[in-house]
Amino acid sequence: MIDTKTFDLKNKESQLVDCEQEIIQLKNQVVSFQNELNHLKSLEEKYRNENGDLQKRIDSESQRNIELSNSIKELEAKIRAKEDQIMYMRKELEGARYSNSALLDNNSNLQVEIDSLNNHIRVITHQNEELTKELDQFV
Repeated sequence: MIDTKTFDLKNKESQLVDCEQEIIQLKNQVVSFQNELNHLKSLEEKYRNENGDLQKRIDSESQRNIELSNSIKELEAKIRAKEDQIMYMRKELEGARYSNSALLDNNSNLQVEIDSLNNHIRVITHQNEELTKELDQFV
């Protein structure tokens, strides 16, 4: 019976040692898990801060995008107005060219008439001079 009790006691001691080792191993695991949890919490905080910064950047870029879109719309409206103005000026220029061409033709015709009248004046002046000479001879 003593042997049995001794044997049981040694078994219990062995089990106790095994349990103590398992407890130590579990405590080490708990510490490891705690360290990993702390590391993950720090990463979570880091990513949360990065996400906050990115969201601020996105908001800023969105606002800038709205401002640029408005500027583009304003510039496009100005461009359309300038294009309309250019078309109007081209039509005016075309009209002025047509008018100028007509005036140049008219001027050319008038110049021909002037040249013709000047020639006629020379002929009449020459005739007048001859008539004056003939009159002078009779008088």
